[in-house]
Amino acid sequence: MTGFAAALAAAVLAAGAASPTAPPAAPPRAPQTVSPAGSVVAAIELRSPVPIAKAGDLASMIELRVGEPWRDEDVRHTLRNLYLTGSVSEAEAYAEPLGEGRVRAIFALWPSVAVRSVVIQGKLGLPLAELKRSLVVRMAEPLVGDRVLRSVTALQDLYVEQGFTAAKVHVKVHQAPEVSAADLVFEVDAGPRTLVRGLALEGDLQGLKQDELLHGLQSKVGRPYRSGMARDDEDRVQRALNSRG
Repeated sequence: MTGFAAALAAAVLAAGAASPTAPPAAPPRAPQTVSPAGSVVAAIELRSPVPIAKAGDLASMIELRVGEPWRDEDVRHTLRNLYLTGSVSEAEAYAEPLGEGRVRAIFALWPSVAVRSVVIQGKLGLPLAELKRSLVVRMAEPLVGDRVLRSVTALQDLYVEQGFTAAKVHVKVHQAPEVSAADLVFEVDAGPRTLVRGLALEGDLQGLKQDELLHGLQSKVGRPYRSGMARDDEDRVQRALNSRG
């Protein structure tokens, strides 16, 4: 915690109202080993190494109240609430003694990294709007590794579905720690599109004519191969065979 205060941007809650202050001149004290339970909360501060986005929203998560006693249960609930917002990756709480049984409640926050921008570039092969719809990550939301990986998988699945069976998708994450943000760049190389070269049915057609069955398929020779369309065609042929008993 010793280097934490040097770059602190503080939001002070006095008498229940938030107002910005300059960073504290001295590092915050290490969390106390003895609970200040029972001491009167004279002031509440939110501190962060970078400006806090929507500090007012985070302030509403605090269950301690100015003028009321410090309760450890309220502190635990507050830390839980702050984590659940998704805007905070780490949080600590401690009390600064002010004398006469009063304390300043300080919540030190490390904001989550937010997605500042999302770019899809390269040899796309498909409309950009369609690619963006498949992404799981969203701008202004917290950067979550699982969502980034799911977005890569979703893009790859979309390309395979649309006949780009050799498509490659890579993601680069450019972090801007000074503002707790990240820019995502999805690099795409769609590669060649697979075309339907021929159509044929094998096995017992139960008296049905192959030409008539093929004519009713969505897949056509010379058109892009789509795995979903191929599955639909398979079901269509199976229904036709089932209808013959």
